[in-house]
Amino acid sequence: MKIRNTVIFLFLFACYCAPLRAGISEADRQRVDRILGTKGVYTPSEDTYKVTFPRANVKVTVKNWTLSPFTGLVSWVAMTTDPHHGGVLFLAEFVLFEDEVNPVLSVVLNSGLKVTALHNGFLFERPRVQFLDFSGFGQPPELAGKVRQILDTIKAIRRANPRPTFHLERSLPPSKSNITASVLDSILETRGETYKGMYKASMGMRGLVNGILAGKQMGLRTWVAFAGTDDKAVVDGQIVMTEDEIPGVLKALRNAGITVVALQNHLIDDHPHFFFVDYWGEGRAAKLARGVLAALESQARRGAGSKSATTLGPLLPDGL
Repeated sequence: MKIRNTVIFLFLFACYCAPLRAGISEADRQRVDRILGTKGVYTPSEDTYKVTFPRANVKVTVKNWTLSPFTGLVSWVAMTTDPHHGGVLFLAEFVLFEDEVNPVLSVVLNSGLKVTALHNGFLFERPRVQFLDFSGFGQPPELAGKVRQILDTIKAIRRANPRPTFHLERSLPPSKSNITASVLDSILETRGETYKGMYKASMGMRGLVNGILAGKQMGLRTWVAFAGTDDKAVVDGQIVMTEDEIPGVLKALRNAGITVVALQNHLIDDHPHFFFVDYWGEGRAAKLARGVLAALESQARRGAGSKSATTLGPLLPDGL
């Protein structure tokens, strides 16, 4: 009897606490369809309106096997009622080709949506395919307008170049590197290490992983590396950050013309929750360094106002 009463109490408590959901109206669904130029599907049991965009305009193969959109090449956006703030919660995943990733990423960031992941879904595919995940809150027509901008960006890219191609710079950096370390040290306000004319510096963060304190040597590490010459350099690296630091870091990299390669998390049961962004850039070494510095400064400004337990150290050689 006691167990039965407990079960009834928990059921009633759950019913009482569960927010009431008004549902996405038919009028809003029709507005979304008009803006996006397609027809979505409403699932009443989940109060979710979902619109899909199969990527059938480009042939994709994996080890000479041609993929169908049915097997994973479908972009989608979905909305469900937000009982806490009004409007809807919006989640999306877009299938993108290499030359679409960063232009679309910039559109998403500038529209105020939150980028949550950038990752691959296949190996050995031609052309390369990336998946961009993002989310947001708002009214259905407003969010549909932001998606329309993304679709128009993709359409313009594919109109100019129907088949995604790998673009090589006309003048690549020389095979031997000769980076002036003192210039980068001055910009990054650090003392990096050099090897065969290349330059590298790193810093660490501290957090809990499975309740155990971990830091730079356990993988919570931001690093930046330069190769080439002062005039023709390449930069690559990785920035570790917390959730609230993601938008500023991504915007700073894109504003500097640096390509975002991936955004993902590497850990489970970490506190605070850490995300990692990988990047690549080409150009004058000093200009690239200032772009990376802008991303780090954005992160530091955000971190200064946060109550997170994370700490940032200066950029330092790996051995220090």
